[in-house]
Amino acid sequence: MAVRIVDDLQQFSLLLMFLSTLIFYRYLKKIKRERKLTSFEWTIYFVTQFATSIWAITYFIKFLSES
Repeated sequence: MAVRIVDDLQQFSLLLMFLSTLIFYRYLKKIKRERKLTSFEWTIYFVTQFATSIWAITYFIKFLSES
């Protein structure tokens, strides 16, 4: 029972991190249209794209392996 609760909390936290990453990515995309991104903002823009892609790929692989 406790393991299931911890697993559910972990899944929920991953979902929150994923959603916040998408929101921040959209914010950086908006800033990019308005002005040139700073080097830090450009790095974060790239990292959020890369991390989201890696998460989606690994989630899909994990989903296929459980089926």
